[in-house]
Amino acid sequence: MGFLMNNKQTKASLAADLNSIFKDMPSELINQEGYLRLSALTQMLPSEFSNFWGLECRLNTDEPLADILFEIKNNTSSQKLLAGYKPSSLDILCANYNAWHKIRAFANHWAEEQSILNEHILNLWLEFDTEQLTSHKFAKDLLQKPSIFLGLRSRELSESGCTQILYHANSLLLIPDLLLDNLQSFISHIPSPGQLFQLGSMLGRTSRDLRVCVNRLPFDVVPDWLLDIGWKGDNQALSVVLNKLAPLLRASAIDLNLTEHGPSEKIGIECYMGWDDVGLEQWELFLDTIQEFVLCSPAKRTGLLQYPGEVLLPAMSRRTTDGTLCFSLFKRIHHIKLGFDNGHVTDAKAYLSIHKPSMQTNNDWLIE
Repeated sequence: MGFLMNNKQTKASLAADLNSIFKDMPSELINQEGYLRLSALTQMLPSEFSNFWGLECRLNTDEPLADILFEIKNNTSSQKLLAGYKPSSLDILCANYNAWHKIRAFANHWAEEQSILNEHILNLWLEFDTEQLTSHKFAKDLLQKPSIFLGLRSRELSESGCTQILYHANSLLLIPDLLLDNLQSFISHIPSPGQLFQLGSMLGRTSRDLRVCVNRLPFDVVPDWLLDIGWKGDNQALSVVLNKLAPLLRASAIDLNLTEHGPSEKIGIECYMGWDDVGLEQWELFLDTIQEFVLCSPAKRTGLLQYPGEVLLPAMSRRTTDGTLCFSLFKRIHHIKLGFDNGHVTDAKAYLSIHKPSMQTNNDWLIE
């Protein structure tokens, strides 16, 4: 690919890893324009910003574009970088953009060992909707308003602990007062063994709705639970879809937006397979099954099944600035999300992960 960049800025940024995976990226998933949009963002982020990030690709369209998202894990060097413990290109973002200034302030509190955030927030995700742009020329503008998700486990929180978490989260997610009250009630009414595991705000979009993601709920209780919390969708049609999916999945989650008028009618169904099983048969069967509900692009299906694999990093790129060694990038199909609205499946998105595990050379070569 002649358009891959090879300069000092790229080597010092997350764009270097992006370039590594794009050397054999199926063109059905991402074209040159899609790459340039992603590159414009990753060039602004330091190489140690995230060792687990991913792409979001729509499967029911041929257009080879993708959104991008990054995970910052608790108690890692990435968290400390976000908090500003050492200089990086994030300092420029935090100085220029109010959203990043708030993210840094949150990360500082989150990184404190004795804080309730450190105890209960497992990760923070930042997402950028590059697919919606008209050109890669506007990609850097997205940095001003990332969508932000906080990973937690609500079943492990007391009522007072939940209140404290939401208080701190509000400064970052900008939750409207009415939704903040509704959110506390929503969490308390999740049936066992379900739990809220991601809470997000789409700051990059015009809507001020809250995204809530609930996992560990058996599919047979989901339709009635949704009706109990005021969902206006078709629970019988949803039951048909869930019953068809249930035998195929290792795990699942339900995503919905909380609005000032109650839960949105459109929901998301996150579908997970066995991550230890690197074979593609499980995904082939899943894609065959969902064709009954939504038409996926044959080109996207081909590209998706070609995506998983391992990319060996060049020798000169294996040592990071914090002294760890990284030998490979691992590419996986993380999960597929189905949109459900107006009584039927409306769309399908694949979430593709890039993992860069590191070895601690000063700690008996333990893998992070």
